[in-house]
Amino acid sequence: MDKNVEAIVERTIRHTRAILAISPERWDHARSGMLKIRESLAKRAPGHPALDRLIAFVLAEERWRAGWRDARRP
Repeated sequence: MDKNVEAIVERTIRHTRAILAISPERWDHARSGMLKIRESLAKRAPGHPALDRLIAFVLAEERWRAGWRDARRP
């Protein structure tokens, strides 16, 4: 199961980056999907280190987007 969790997390992050490269305004939808995937994986493999990587990705995107929104304000 460990390798499956790692593969799912990697694919999720890669897919999210591809979506956001095409359509950055879809972040809220992508974030929601990633959190659902994390919740599902946490039930199967609680405490797996790859889950921390998924949350770290979400938090990094949130911080970047918060800064980006602040930078656009006049």
